[in-house]
Formats: sequence, C-alpha cells, structure tokens
Amino acid sequence: MELGLDYFFRPNDLLNPITRLAGVYHWLVTSGPRKPELNITNLVELNKETTRDDVSSSNVCRERAFTGAMLATLSQAHPSVVVLDKWYEPQSCEHDLHDRELSQMLIAGIRKLCADRTTVVVGRQVNLEQSSLPLNPAINFKAEGCGCVKEGIANVDSDLRRIPLWWLGVDSVAEWNGPPPSMALVAGIAKNPTLLQNPMLARAKWMLAQAKSEPLYVSFLSSAQFEGVILPVKNLVCGDEPWRACREGERPPDAICGQPGSWTECKNDKTPQLVDSIRNGQVVVFGEQTQGVDEWPTVVGKQYGFILQANYIESLLDHRLFRKVPDWIDIVAGLVMLLGFEFILKFYEAKRLLALALAGLFIVVVFLIVYLVVN
Repeated sequence: MELGLDYFFRPNDLLNPITRLAGVYHWLVTSGPRKPELNITNLVELNKETTRDDVSSSNVCRERAFTGAMLATLSQAHPSVVVLDKWYEPQSCEHDLHDRELSQMLIAGIRKLCADRTTVVVGRQVNLEQSSLPLNPAINFKAEGCGCVKEGIANVDSDLRRIPLWWLGVDSVAEWNGPPPSMALVAGIAKNPTLLQNPMLARAKWMLAQAKSEPLYVSFLSSAQFEGVILPVKNLVCGDEPWRACREGERPPDAICGQPGSWTECKNDKTPQLVDSIRNGQVVVFGEQTQGVDEWPTVVGKQYGFILQANYIESLLDHRLFRKVPDWIDIVAGLVMLLGFEFILKFYEAKRLLALALAGLFIVVVFLIVYLVVN
C-alpha cells in the first residue's frame, strides 16, 4: 500500500481536529471495498523484455515502426477501440529518409485499423510548465489519411484517484469544441456512445458548461489483475529489421544499406494465438513499461501510465464512479461522529467491550449514510 495513515491526518483542512472522514471514505471507495472485475480492456506492453532490435522510447522512430507492425497484426482481432498511451510530435522523425520511412510504418498500421472500423485514440500532452496550458505539437493524423483517430489528453490528475474528464483552460483538440476531454473519456465514448447519459457524467458535463468541474473518483484494479490480459508486443510483430542508416565507409549517407527489410504484421499461421484472446469489440490499451518512467503511486500500489489509463477506462465503462464528499457533509458527519462517540463512551462507561462494539457499528452506519447520500 502506497498511502499510509499519515495520508488521512495531514493538517490541511477544517476537519483535521475532528476527523478526516472524507479522506477515509475516498480511500475506501478507490482502493476497492469490493473486488471489481476486469472485463473490457486488454493491454499490449512494450518494454526492453518485450521488444527486439533496440526498440525503445530512446529510439523514437524505430519504436514507431515497431508499433505500426503491431497495430496491423492487432487489426485481425477486430478491437472496437485501440488506445495509444503515447503522443507523437511531428518533427521527431524528420531527420532523414530512414526516419521518415519508419514513422510512415506507424501511419500504415493505424490506417489498417481504420479500414477495420476501429477507433484509434491517441494522446496529446499538456505543457503544464506554462501558465497558458498549451498542447505540445502533434502529428496531424487526419491529414495522413487516418480518419479513425481521435485525440484526448494523456496527462493525469494530481490526485490519481480522480479520473480526468475535461481539461479546463487547455487548448482545444480536433473534433472537440471547448475544453478537451481526457484520453480515457474519449476511449469510453468511442466504446459506448451513450456513456455521457450516466447521471454522474451528465452532471459533470452540465458543470462543464458552467465552466466548473467536479472530480469523480474511481475504484482501482491492481496491476496483478491485468496480468492475464497483457500481450507482449514482440509477439505481435513479424518480419526483419527495417532499413538502417549507412555506417561510415559503407555508402554515401543518403543511401540505404544492406538488404532492405521491414517489420510486418503477422499473418496466417504466424498470427499469434494471443491475438485470439482479444474478443471482438474489446478496448486495447498500448503503452510502455520502463522502470521509473511514467510510473505512478496509486492507492493499490505503483502502476505504469498505460495501466492507469486502462483503470480509468474500465471505471468509466463499468460505472465504477464515486462523487467527492461535499464539505458540508464532511463537517456534519464529522460532528455527528464526534458527538456519537462521546455519548457512547459516557453512557456505556462501565461496559467497555459493549461501548467499543457500538462505536464500531456507529462508524459503519455513518459511512453507509455518507455513501448513500453522496452517490
């Protein structure tokens, strides 16, 4: 567990002298008072163990090519939505012919999914270091013939228990007027077009029209619960290493050296059996696992960014959403709990065990009432 008891008793609110009821409540609903089931998403994982030929985020162009071949193979599983927990800057692979060719393999893989009527959700990154909250530049996938691509903000809330919905004060993205939606919300709507009819989301959308926001909390699945649906990306890529730049003394710098090959989708008998495990209509989240990079301390332990995004998507589509405890409820419940304890301990002073039992029951009743009122 990443959050200790000190989390609930930090001296930062009105109720600290009485109780952190709201903090305890939010921790209970997000860390899983019940065991939610994983039934919507599959994950494709990229890390140094699941790639080959020096593919990583440190070699952006090669990673794009590898991802493109993976997406082409993935199209055979007919997912309804593919989420790329990445953002693609347009100038990253414009250095020479080889880099441009590698980047085009990503475009080709996305086009393959578009032809299969899959929605591809691509991340956009907000530059939080600037006061105007601009979006970093990104590839214009529509101009590249990828009409199925939708964009969403990949950044997460400072309180990871809260699901980002819309980002107030941030530049708009294509197809969305006003504050841009999060990547998880875009994926959720793509999977279920009626998602915003959920009462909590409908209220959040209404508040958005008033230029306000109300945080919604989610209950988390642990990383271990995703293990059975994680596919290693290297098993979804066939073919040989793509063109490489010439080494010194081989050929002129602009020539293509060696036998040109290419990573490709896996077809026919080479199609991995793992692809068959993805049911038609599933949401597939693709992301990278690099220790210490894009790794977040959640209420159920550390999670990588793409698993965090999968958690948000699962919560949206499985309606595992919880409203923030309003301040007035927090204050009233705190006072009731304080007075109730005082009464129980005085009235049953001679019967300590009974007093403790009644105090425990009283706590349960107060939390149940808060839960019913809030939700």
